[in-house]
Amino acid sequence: MQLCLIVVVLASMTAGTTGQLTPSPAWSPHSGNITAPARCIIQMDDWLIGARGEATLNLWGSKDNGMTWVLLRENIISDQKPEEFADVTTWYGTLGGQPALIIAYREQWVTNSQYHNFSVSMIASFDKGQTWSDRVLLVPPTPPHFVGAPFIYQISNGSLLVFYDSEVLPAKAGIQPGHQQWIGFMSGNYTNGQFVFSGQMVASRYPQSSGQYSRDGMATVTRVDETTLLLVCEGVGLNQYGVQHDIVLSQVLRDNGDRIDFVGDRGMVYSPGVVTGGNRSFNAYCPYSTITPLGEKLVVFSTDEDASAPTPPGFPPYSINSTVKYVTLHNGVWGPRKTLYASEEKTYLAGVMTTGNATMVSTIRLRGGEEVVFTNHGGYREKWYAGYHRNQSVYHHDRTQFPF
Repeated sequence: MQLCLIVVVLASMTAGTTGQLTPSPAWSPHSGNITAPARCIIQMDDWLIGARGEATLNLWGSKDNGMTWVLLRENIISDQKPEEFADVTTWYGTLGGQPALIIAYREQWVTNSQYHNFSVSMIASFDKGQTWSDRVLLVPPTPPHFVGAPFIYQISNGSLLVFYDSEVLPAKAGIQPGHQQWIGFMSGNYTNGQFVFSGQMVASRYPQSSGQYSRDGMATVTRVDETTLLLVCEGVGLNQYGVQHDIVLSQVLRDNGDRIDFVGDRGMVYSPGVVTGGNRSFNAYCPYSTITPLGEKLVVFSTDEDASAPTPPGFPPYSINSTVKYVTLHNGVWGPRKTLYASEEKTYLAGVMTTGNATMVSTIRLRGGEEVVFTNHGGYREKWYAGYHRNQSVYHHDRTQFPF
């Protein structure tokens, strides 16, 4: 399903007595009938770039900090297409001394069995989206196990790390009970005109000695120092009553991922509280991390904790009525929690990125066919401005006018 959107932006913000900024009730129209990507938006020259995938894989761009988007490249992969492109991510940087744009994604393939085949692949462009490489298969299908949600990060030696959700890794390790999921990763380079990736290593899980059930997913990564990375992901935790619920976790990766301590370097980013008068806890899921223009680490995530009761166990996150919150890291402590998007709707994909002009852009996909974009100028945590995207006809721009 493709989301087709029209944009309006918040006309003004007014200061409240508590020092927080309260949105003005007035909304004014912006421009364009558009569709927007949700996660892993990157900057390429003076464009924000993001890819979307459902039945086709398409590239979108924005020149106004994400408030309006235009279709740049359509149906990038036209043959040997899977049933669905999902968990789409984009990356832009330098590989082998030349600019490279990469789109990675999860593939879902139709089979004759009761199980779908899931795989993770990527394609690359070395002329800013004009032409694309052949598909590079990163993680092959291993039915009935799930793989997906890739995230690309370039470490200090120039290599690419690709992180992904994997039910395969704990299954191969014989971990019980079944249906567990770890964050896997692999390292790769572009040399002699081809990508070479090696290894399927574990980036995030509970220590096996703990016996704790692992369901880590949706990883994003930011830098701590030259060789230390901070991975943030969703996972499963136990509240004080021993009841499972969804939480946001962190894992420090040292020596560019060569040294990982699943005991001492695994931490909690956010864990919602227990419902009043009961033993069940609310849930937090689908996080995304960035470094703000002020140098702070910031994580946005969806949560059901503003509802009257927690979501029953087993509900997929995209079917949950959620709000979007965020926390920042101060002196090694996450918090306090703040609200980014308070409308309790079926939200799932929330992303955030920092542009070269010291503006943060957060995109939130709603399951009802609408999308919300927030911008924050200068990194000041309270000053978010909103653009609201409505379901309308898709705006196809004349792509010959783009410089790539």
